[in-house]
Amino acid sequence: MYILDTINPRIVDDFINNLSCNKSNLIQDLHQYAIENKVPIIKDDVSSFIRNILLTKKPKRILELGTAIGYSAILMAETLSGNCTIDTIEKNNDMYDIAVKNIKTSGYKINPIHGDALVEIKKLENTYDFVFIDAAKGHYKEFFDLIIPKLNNEAIIIGDNILHKGLVCLPLNEVPRRQRTIVRNMKAFIDYIYANDNIRTSILPIGDGLMVNNILNTL
Repeated sequence: MYILDTINPRIVDDFINNLSCNKSNLIQDLHQYAIENKVPIIKDDVSSFIRNILLTKKPKRILELGTAIGYSAILMAETLSGNCTIDTIEKNNDMYDIAVKNIKTSGYKINPIHGDALVEIKKLENTYDFVFIDAAKGHYKEFFDLIIPKLNNEAIIIGDNILHKGLVCLPLNEVPRRQRTIVRNMKAFIDYIYANDNIRTSILPIGDGLMVNNILNTL
């Protein structure tokens, strides 16, 4: 009889991914485009988890950092049957142009913003119930500090790629040199979050590591 410790993690991943909920034709097309063009998008286990959070929380206004081709923004809007407004920020010129076309096709209330999130967050006039961070990993703490004043009470912030291929779990001297700055910054960010009494945090070993932050009070 198998126990979890003896099973190849890929078997578990494949099993869970095969259980993924139905996707619209547009989401399936974007998923296939991302695979063919090597565009990083959220993994199926992450999207399933986020969908469940959204259906529980039912946020009215969402902020996303890292639009890419618009996959996750459209997925979130679709999950909520369009009963939300999403602001999403993308720095890369090519990705932004593709996202604008895909968002227009979707018909959802998604506002793509072109620019550096570290600059654009400061310009936002809205407040948010839900934030999804999937942008430059070395800047998560800076993003977080800029987002806090833009939150409604009891907001949720989810950060993707927290474990950075598992390298964040290693001692820094065992991390490849070219990755050390990102890993050092991410470790500091994790320590910063866990030291804050106004935040309840969990890190889940799905995707590339998912951090779920419940903001108890606006800070």
